[in-house]
Amino acid sequence: MIGYAIIRPKFSEKCAAQDWDALYNWFLNLRGIKIPWMLIWGFIIESFSFWWWGGLSILIPAFVLLFAGPKPYEWKAEK
Repeated sequence: MIGYAIIRPKFSEKCAAQDWDALYNWFLNLRGIKIPWMLIWGFIIESFSFWWWGGLSILIPAFVLLFAGPKPYEWKAEK
C-alpha cells in the first residue's frame, strides 16, 4: 500500500519520465544536510518488507542517481 500511495507517484513515475530534478529536489532538510526522501523510504520499506526485496527496488536506483547520476548531488542545503 505504501508503494502505491507514496513511492509510485513520487519516485517511480519521476524515474520513468526521467525527471531527475524532481527527484533531486525531494529531500528532508536536517540542519543543513539534504537527505533524499528516496533513501529514507527505501530504508523504511527495506526494514518492513518480506525478505528485504522491497526496499532494494528503491535503494538501487536511488544510489545510482545520487552517485552516478546526470549531475552531482548537493548534500548541503543552501541557507
